[in-house]
Amino acid sequence: MHHCLFGLSLEDLIPNLAGQYAPYIAKQLRNFQSGARTQQIISAMATTSNDAELIDIAAYFASQEKMQGSGKGENPVAKNLFLKGDASRSIPPCMSCHGVNGKGPQYRAYPVIGGQHRAYLRAQLIHWRSGERSNSTDGVMNKVAKSLTDAEIEALTDYLSGL
Repeated sequence: MHHCLFGLSLEDLIPNLAGQYAPYIAKQLRNFQSGARTQQIISAMATTSNDAELIDIAAYFASQEKMQGSGKGENPVAKNLFLKGDASRSIPPCMSCHGVNGKGPQYRAYPVIGGQHRAYLRAQLIHWRSGERSNSTDGVMNKVAKSLTDAEIEALTDYLSGL
C-alpha cells in the first residue's frame, strides 16, 4: 500500500492529509498557488492544477480515514494549553478551534491537528511565531504562537502528534 496515496506521509515534514477537511485543504492549495504559502513541490503541483482539480484533490484526501497518533505524548503542560489555553497571555484553548482531540473543528476552515507529524507541527508553530507563515484566519495562529515558549512548542507538538 502506498501511504501517500491515502494521505499518510512517510516524511515527517510533509503533513498527513488523511481525513483533513476539504475546505481547509483547498484553501491551503490556493494559498500555494497565490504564493501566500511556499513549498517547492506543493507549490509546483498547485500552480499546475485548476480549481476543479484542487477541489477534487481536497475531497479525495478528506474522504480518507482521519490520521491517528501514536497515543503517546501525555504531557500536563500541553494538555492544559490544549484544553484550557492561558488567558493571562491571551492564548485560547487549542480545542476551541481544532476540536476534541484535535480531530474536528467546529468550523472546517481549521485543520485537524491531532495525529499530525510532530516535526511538521513544530515547524508550523515556529513559522507562525516568526511570521514566515501568516495565512490563518485573522492571524490568530501568529498571535498564539508568539506567546508560546520553545518548551511549550515542544510539549504541544509531542502531545498533538500522539492524539
